[in-house]
Amino acid sequence: MHRSNVGPVDGRKRDVSVVFSARQSEARRTSWYFLPLERRAFALRKREMYSFMFMRRPGGKLALFLSVLTTGCILGSCSADSARTSAPITRIAPPVVDSLPNYSDDVVPALPLDPYFLSPDDSDKLLKALDILVRDCVRRAGLAPPREHPSKNFYPSRNNRRYGIMDSREADANGYRLVFPEARPDEVLTEEQIKALSGTKNGKPGPGGAPAEGCNASAARQVTGTSGYPSDFPVVQQINHESFRISKEDGRVTKVIELWSECMKGKGFSYKTPFDTEFRQDQPPSPLEIETAKADVGCKRQVNFVNTWSGIESAYQKVLIDRNKKALDNVLLKRNEQLQKAHLILESR
Repeated sequence: MHRSNVGPVDGRKRDVSVVFSARQSEARRTSWYFLPLERRAFALRKREMYSFMFMRRPGGKLALFLSVLTTGCILGSCSADSARTSAPITRIAPPVVDSLPNYSDDVVPALPLDPYFLSPDDSDKLLKALDILVRDCVRRAGLAPPREHPSKNFYPSRNNRRYGIMDSREADANGYRLVFPEARPDEVLTEEQIKALSGTKNGKPGPGGAPAEGCNASAARQVTGTSGYPSDFPVVQQINHESFRISKEDGRVTKVIELWSECMKGKGFSYKTPFDTEFRQDQPPSPLEIETAKADVGCKRQVNFVNTWSGIESAYQKVLIDRNKKALDNVLLKRNEQLQKAHLILESR
């Protein structure tokens, strides 16, 4: 079967490190690097979902995987405390799995680590509180504040494509492509607004007496205690990727992948794993792509693919959570502290 030799993000082959460098440079020239804050949360979730599409393939682009592990710090400016907290990469004996979950068709699986990530509601609360502080700071500098944070954001389900496409409705409508709602157009900010938001290089106050570190960092200190914005802690991100990597190598998972491959072959498609299905992302899905995606989902159901893999990965996550209990307890403590500060800010309005 013919498959286009292109990357899954935009249909073009390119060096991943160059892509991230270019995107970061572009981000610094556009307003979303500063505000609106919801673009950060949306971009992080979207890139995380794409990161699994890269890292799951044999010989996949590890550079992107490693970049996404640190994206929370690059774009979300995570705190020094969170950056120092990391889970050890270790060997784990295959855990006993007494029973598998029984998710109905098209249901995204839940995993034990999910509660340690920022929930959509928590993210909204933190962003709204930061929005208030940033806008007040810019006003005090005598400048027009950036636009307000939306009342509700769209957050893609974290595990939506963790094991490849799972939803027959998505396959039927869009093939393999991930469809996201259009974000609001970037707000055009003046140079003075940008300086007030991002700070000055010489340590002197910004326009209108704005803090030298910038209104963004100043607002963050009132919520996180550092100049960094709230983000998922690295220990959580690392366990998330490590549990996937380990479970992918578990014999029970490799077996169900083989069964899926045999099922696909019976439908006329030759793929070794579900992550080998590459189609262009820069044009509407072809009939072949939709047909392949529908067969993919059908074979996953036939061999109990998602229930098997998610059940086994859940067992590995429980082991990793237990081994990193102190660090993860600290994650919950710090998150609750941030949410309490955000609550007080919101209640004061």
